[in-house]
Amino acid sequence: MDSPHNINYEQIAQEYKERKSSPEFEQLSSKEIISRIIKEKAGQPQQQLSSAALRTGQTDKSAGNLAAYAASADVNSKTKVERLIKLTLEKGLASGVNFAQKEDPYILDLYHDSLADKMLEEMKSRKLI
Repeated sequence: MDSPHNINYEQIAQEYKERKSSPEFEQLSSKEIISRIIKEKAGQPQQQLSSAALRTGQTDKSAGNLAAYAASADVNSKTKVERLIKLTLEKGLASGVNFAQKEDPYILDLYHDSLADKMLEEMKSRKLI
């Protein structure tokens, strides 16, 4: 069982499986479903996500496992997002998202996309999905 500060991958995987089997979500990528779960858990309003990286679930390994479009981001933006992801993994989803919401929309979007990639990868490695 996860502590209050850790991300509950089992719970998120269960929500993912329920949504994946729903007709409403069948056209969405795995990453987009995970991203929506993250936003809901953080109490953020849902937006239609249109990024090609989000639909395809691509990541740029040279950008520290950030979303693919991070390759064109400036070093400061990449560093902020990497720190936010580290904070999220250490302190939990609520803390990470709380800090990310104080950033500009580009950083927030990059954070969400990159965190969704990271969580999807972790759930697959744990064989939860």
